[in-house]
Amino acid sequence: MAKDKEARVGLGSTEGQYSMLWRVWVHGDEIYLAPRGMAQLVKLSLHSSGIWRWAWVKDSVLDEELEGDRTHERWLKPGPFIPGWIVGPSVMFLWSPVEGWEGDPIETTKRVSWLDPPEKNEKVTVSLMLAEPGAMAARDLREEKRFPLLAELHLRSGGRVWVAARRDPMTLEEMRGVAAVQKREVDANAVGFGGTAVHLTESNGAPLFVEMRVPKQSSDQADR
Repeated sequence: MAKDKEARVGLGSTEGQYSMLWRVWVHGDEIYLAPRGMAQLVKLSLHSSGIWRWAWVKDSVLDEELEGDRTHERWLKPGPFIPGWIVGPSVMFLWSPVEGWEGDPIETTKRVSWLDPPEKNEKVTVSLMLAEPGAMAARDLREEKRFPLLAELHLRSGGRVWVAARRDPMTLEEMRGVAAVQKREVDANAVGFGGTAVHLTESNGAPLFVEMRVPKQSSDQADR
């Protein structure tokens, strides 16, 4: 278990990557989350003030082209679900019927907590569990089969960030959502054998990113 200032999570193994890699890192009492490759442009910031923001990165290429507020979405930190503990943002990886995911190259040589891809009609959810300084350990969350703990990051104040994952069946609504997204097509030059769709929504007042693969259009379609 990592006990440092950052963690990376993704589906796959050192033999092949099935999803984007998501990085969680802390600086002082601030917490950040972003998919690798996008962190230089946009990221989720969980500020110690209690304001959470999904926003363009200051002084990034896109920020220079925009005017006004860089924030896309804003939330207020939700209340605790048990004393001292808050369910923070999550990344949900939905099963989607796209073959060849294992062809994606590994995007980093740094340490990654690799998770097995979801089985058919299954989802894998990675959540940040935020503990206030002095909060008691939430033992029920540490049942490895229910909610395995991937990393523990430490804040300057003494608070902690648990990066945890769990597997559940997909809901009927999620299955329908995958079917709708599967009708899309992405550029033939997308990385690997398919593209990636990420949808930002929320769950219980916290940001929820939903990631799934979408088919890649054929070379003939790309030339049209």
